[in-house]
Amino acid sequence: MATVAQGVPAVIATLSLLSWAFPTLIPFYTFIPANTITGHLYVWNLVTTGVVETNPVVGIFAAAVALWTSSELEPLWGTQELVRYLLISTTACSFCLFLMTLFMYMGGIEGLFYMYFGGAVGTVMALLVAMKQGNPDSNLVPQVPLRIKWLPIIFVTVSLLWEIVFPTHIPTDAEIGGAPQRGTHILHVLLSWFVSWFYLRFYQQINGGLGDTSNTFAFQEFFPEPTKAVVGSIANGIFKVVSITGFGKELIEAEEAAARKAEEENLFGTAPSSESDRRRQIALQALNDRLRVQKRENPTDGLDVFDIEQVCVCDSPS
Repeated sequence: MATVAQGVPAVIATLSLLSWAFPTLIPFYTFIPANTITGHLYVWNLVTTGVVETNPVVGIFAAAVALWTSSELEPLWGTQELVRYLLISTTACSFCLFLMTLFMYMGGIEGLFYMYFGGAVGTVMALLVAMKQGNPDSNLVPQVPLRIKWLPIIFVTVSLLWEIVFPTHIPTDAEIGGAPQRGTHILHVLLSWFVSWFYLRFYQQINGGLGDTSNTFAFQEFFPEPTKAVVGSIANGIFKVVSITGFGKELIEAEEAAARKAEEENLFGTAPSSESDRRRQIALQALNDRLRVQKRENPTDGLDVFDIEQVCVCDSPS
């Protein structure tokens, strides 16, 4: 049976190669605001743009990253949650881009409304954010000190440099005149970064709760150590402004509850040593659920759930 880990990379690679071989197909499945809603009503582009790149090299890279990350996330989250996450992150990002370009168009800045916004790089960003949440302290390659939690900020930096050195060149409208379209990829990457984090932080249903409000997944934790204090201060300032207006009350309360919990854990010495402890609990719960199913099917086979929990407790670091 095909899985997300197999299907998404295959679609990305196929559509990216098709867009390179047949450029006339690009407007049909890539996100161009003027075509998506107001022009030709290609509304499906809000979703399909997440699985296509006009540059075949970038497309193959995106397919390879999607294969690796999906293979890690699907066993942990399940197929349904991974599909939901990819659909939400892609569609919400595209819709935010549409609103942004529409307001700029109404303000007299028309160029962005006819530009191509890639694409599969947004999906890559969403998957890297999810990897940071689920397995931040592991190394990308054994024996190489490159942590998975650093990959999102590295990808943002590389995407920005790529846009400067290799600007996207997609003539999408006569008004643009085929001029290189700088910034079309990086805007998609940046919005996908925030939208993906926002969903995982406040809305993903995990372990009976809503969102991951742990300190290790705060927005400033994406940034290098010397800049975390500055980013944290800016984020806190935004939250204070939002709290004054009364907008997003539930989100503010969730952040405040997380902060109080962290203070209590630090006070009583019960804070987990790292995010890997949280991930271990998620994996343990998935293992227990599987064992319960096996126990019902064959009561005399295998270890009991209690035995597995005892083993995990004994093996856990003190």
